[in-house]
Amino acid sequence: MQYQTLTNCYTKLSKESKRLSKTAIIAQFLKTTPTKDLESVVYLLQGTIFPDHSQEKLGVSTKLIIKALNKITGKSIDEIESIWKQKGDIGETAKTVLEQKTQRSLLSSNLTVQKVIDNLRASARIQGSGTVTKKIGLIQELLTAATPTESIFIVRTILGDLRVGVAAGVLRDAIAWSFLPKVSHLFVKCPYCKEVVFRTDNCLACTKKIEETKELTQPNQKEITQLSDLENINRNVTRLQIKTEQQARSVYNHLLESVQTAYDLTNDFSKVAHIAKETGLPGLKKITPTIGVPVRSMEAVKHTENESLTDTFNSVILAERKYDGYKIQIHKKKSKIWLFTRRQEDVTNAFPDIVQSSLKAIKVDEGIFEGECVTFDQKTRRPLPFQIVSRRIKRKHDIARMIDTIPVEVKVFDALLVNNKSLLNTHLIERRQKLIKVIQPITNQFTISEQKQIKEDTKLKIFYKQALNEGYEGLMLKNPNALYRPGRHVGFQYKLKPVLENLDLVIIKAEWGTGKRSGWLSSFTLACKDKDRFVGCGKLGTGLKEKGEDNVTFESITKKLEPLITKEQGRDVFLKPEIVIEVSYEEIQQSPTYNAGYALRFPRFVRIRFDKGTADANTLTDLKRIFQNQKGKKT
Repeated sequence: MQYQTLTNCYTKLSKESKRLSKTAIIAQFLKTTPTKDLESVVYLLQGTIFPDHSQEKLGVSTKLIIKALNKITGKSIDEIESIWKQKGDIGETAKTVLEQKTQRSLLSSNLTVQKVIDNLRASARIQGSGTVTKKIGLIQELLTAATPTESIFIVRTILGDLRVGVAAGVLRDAIAWSFLPKVSHLFVKCPYCKEVVFRTDNCLACTKKIEETKELTQPNQKEITQLSDLENINRNVTRLQIKTEQQARSVYNHLLESVQTAYDLTNDFSKVAHIAKETGLPGLKKITPTIGVPVRSMEAVKHTENESLTDTFNSVILAERKYDGYKIQIHKKKSKIWLFTRRQEDVTNAFPDIVQSSLKAIKVDEGIFEGECVTFDQKTRRPLPFQIVSRRIKRKHDIARMIDTIPVEVKVFDALLVNNKSLLNTHLIERRQKLIKVIQPITNQFTISEQKQIKEDTKLKIFYKQALNEGYEGLMLKNPNALYRPGRHVGFQYKLKPVLENLDLVIIKAEWGTGKRSGWLSSFTLACKDKDRFVGCGKLGTGLKEKGEDNVTFESITKKLEPLITKEQGRDVFLKPEIVIEVSYEEIQQSPTYNAGYALRFPRFVRIRFDKGTADANTLTDLKRIFQNQKGKKT
């Protein structure tokens, strides 16, 4: 496939804001993509060249792109950076400078999808001396062969910022629309363009208003009366006949969940698309966890202290202390161990101590288990904060010394696969029993998390208070009858933590935005008062809107901040401390990154405090107090 064909698809997606329209564009594109190009196309539609779980990274910075453009066009780096600042998008910058290059074809190129993938993967795998020069050479080769429009998306792909709005949910739905059976009531044949489309008021293919539709009929169809009938369909079925629209929506959601589950088990939409095209729904349902490939983790829903969970679960609650560490997925195959974080990062090399304890404690040849990597005060046995453990995660050197300095333990709490048998469709209470059978605990190294079966809210509150007093974050509350479902689902498991007070903080720094936020200030550095100065304590980028009629858009806050700019350094902007905003957050952590020594985790904009001046901002003392109190810490 020519890369220009994919670029045309990118352009259509860039101009469309509606989710269903984007889904239709991708679905139609995937249906016409040759099988040999399908996996590469799906990667590039996501703006990447590797599966989500891959540890391979391109490792190319904006500076390298600018150097490549400098070599191709002869424009100075200062000129290119000036255009970049004006455009706010390095992809558009590449298009502009390449259009200005003389003796260049602006209309067509011979660049293929496979050539783009091959060059970028080769760039990611370069090691040793001359790495930068070689990377620039491979990028230069692509940009020299590309049209200016193609260059926009090549550059954005290299930097991992494609900006065409292909979210995971859109791609999932597009795969289902392309390769799984069409559901009656929901898919119709447009009387104008004759395309089979998802039913909306206007055709998603030709945009004409559909006044009347005839029920779609196809030769390879099957009647579905209940969801279990889907277990018996073959890959040649192209349409599912269902009696009512309500039932049809239930079946349709099941098809989407089948694609989502396949992705959750593989972390690779390219592989999922290929399987869906070649073997259909039956092929997707055969996918099981693969040792060495991380499974997307099941996450907990937030729960507040004043809600009763005994009523929610309508049975016993399985309650465990909530650890403040790194959730870790342990894969074992005979004498080999893999360790993955919840973000699918392979951290095996950072934890040789966990590798050894896993080999000793796991008494089966093959398995996938989940637990928490935590550390404790070696004298008091009180849990230490997340930040301490995090110093081990990224460590590449002096690992042996760090093992002695920060000894870690694994608190294992779930089993996903044992001896090649998936446990994902097994109730938690049974998975727990299997876990106990196959794990031989090693004191202070590798143990099973303590779990209590609780039926009354009063006993739950007692255990919750005990956990906080012991220095834990709170409790994990689990449904004993829950299956393992990646992602966050109501009724499966909850996290019970104290609700922390919002903070009033001052904006002291920002960055000029790029892409959709070009021309606006974003990435705001927040500060609290420390006597007569302001000290940074976090960076905020969520809670504000890109468009809107109220006073909390990026545009409106930029207008308030621009008169306060004291200095600009590249895209960084330093501000006179004057604007006070209210911020929510998940917790406060110790952090060497900010002069406060603390940082807000996941801060979110709530509102501008017009009623408050900087003298009313929260102080460093306030942050310290909340940090100490949030887990029952002793001062």
